[in-house]
Amino acid sequence: MFSGHRKSITSCAVMLIAASGYLVFAAAATASAEGSPQPTCQAGQTLFASGTVRAFEVTNRNETQEAFVCASSSAKPIVVDNPGPAIEVNVSDFHIRGARLGFEIDDMGLGAGGGNDLVLGWIDLQTGEIALDPLNAGGDPYRTLLPAYVISYAFAPDGTMAVIAGTNCEVVAVLPLRAKPFADVYRLGPPRILFSAHRGRLVHWSIAITANTVTWRTVNGTKSSARWGGGSSTTTSPTGGC
Repeated sequence: MFSGHRKSITSCAVMLIAASGYLVFAAAATASAEGSPQPTCQAGQTLFASGTVRAFEVTNRNETQEAFVCASSSAKPIVVDNPGPAIEVNVSDFHIRGARLGFEIDDMGLGAGGGNDLVLGWIDLQTGEIALDPLNAGGDPYRTLLPAYVISYAFAPDGTMAVIAGTNCEVVAVLPLRAKPFADVYRLGPPRILFSAHRGRLVHWSIAITANTVTWRTVNGTKSSARWGGGSSTTTSPTGGC
């Protein structure tokens, strides 16, 4: 599937933990939850499989759940979601776009006061690098929120994420990749809205992105685009959120 030299995917793993109502990610070695053995790439319940790539979920001996991704059956798993006790893992919407596997995390807190936050992100299947953006985390007033349902996406060469989100009202946006250390997975976003279709009718998986332009189609075949790189975004269509 991939060409060129492959770096070891075991060099990086990321754990997702909940703290003070916010999602907090921490870099870690390729280890599972404390007191549990490291799973193999054949373990757990399959969430996604395509070619040699597999994502899966395991429940540890202390009843906590984790989600992992393996680039091949011989690789060691990389943690992509480890929310901690009393939180149900929910990782879905996996799609391979180029060398990256995109996904959504929508973990649900159990018991009184339980809630959920939507996280979008990707893992580089060649390097093990992970980049994430908690779209609606904690009601942060400084974030631009997107509709948290029916999301399609594509990746620019640098890892910036373009998305179409929503149903009746749909938003085209980018989650720019920020220049931060490799181990800091909070590298995407906040979302930058390029276009809003208040009556919907966008073809979700038509979205594509280059180093400076996002393109998409409508259901009647009309092609549209908006610039996002190199400064402020511009488009001839109305902009704004749903």
